[in-house]
Amino acid sequence: MPMGRPKMPLLLNPEENAQLQAVAASRSPPHGLVLRAKIILLSASAMSNQAIAAPLEVHPVTVGQRRKGFIRHGLQS
Repeated sequence: MPMGRPKMPLLLNPEENAQLQAVAASRSPPHGLVLRAKIILLSASAMSNQAIAAPLEVHPVTVGQRRKGFIRHGLQS
């Protein structure tokens, strides 16, 4: 049974998905941008914040903040 509040669905259009995949796979952007791209991509697959945070070694609150920022502002956040 899921714990916590239900998450707003995070949907990516094909262009956003392609951009995030490119950033996540790149070695040249700053680490923070790569991490954000990975968080958003995993969030789009409906994983929980805890399940995303563990392998990326970040706090679940960080995942939630990145998820909310993307839902509100898209790639501009």
